[in-house]
Amino acid sequence: MPRRGRTAEFAAEHRTAAAIQAQYPRLAVWFGQATRSYWALTPAGLVEAPDSDTLILALWADTAARTSKTRG
Repeated sequence: MPRRGRTAEFAAEHRTAAAIQAQYPRLAVWFGQATRSYWALTPAGLVEAPDSDTLILALWADTAARTSKTRG
């Protein structure tokens, strides 16, 4: 039977996801071991990224777009 949950193999990725989550506390952020992708649930929908930098860029763009709509 396959193991479920976090494994030590991906501990660094889970720590990275937790750090991103801390930067964006209103979003749900996680690392998917099965997909080996970073994920975020935003008001605009579900975001998948192949690495943490790509996820941060996507979250920054989403946050900037929503901020400019509320200001403008």
